[in-house]
Amino acid sequence: MSSVVYRNFLRLLEKWPADPTKKGRDLGEYIRNGIAVAFRGGSDEPRNAAKCQDICNRLNNIAGNRYKDAFYVSETSSASGLSQFDCHCIISNESLKLLEDESKKGITSRVKQLISSEKK
Repeated sequence: MSSVVYRNFLRLLEKWPADPTKKGRDLGEYIRNGIAVAFRGGSDEPRNAAKCQDICNRLNNIAGNRYKDAFYVSETSSASGLSQFDCHCIISNESLKLLEDESKKGITSRVKQLISSEKK
């Protein structure tokens, strides 16, 4: 039973690639780390095989777009009004780093930047 669960997780990982733009924050990376912990030491016997199989089935539903297909939502509809690609770009590590650097600037440098942009 447990070797079947392990193989199911390996098949799941083929469907769920790690996103290099979200290093340290990626769900695929988190799943890989969780599998490594559950099947620690080269053993294919997790602590609770039934629970692991249930988790694998649920993640397969998400990876297979079961709910996206069942409950269609237009790709252009979002609370922010941004497209899926724009949202993906905004939450990348590079964009978050830029926002963090921007927030570290003092109020005077922000005012100077605002004034210089208004003069142009």
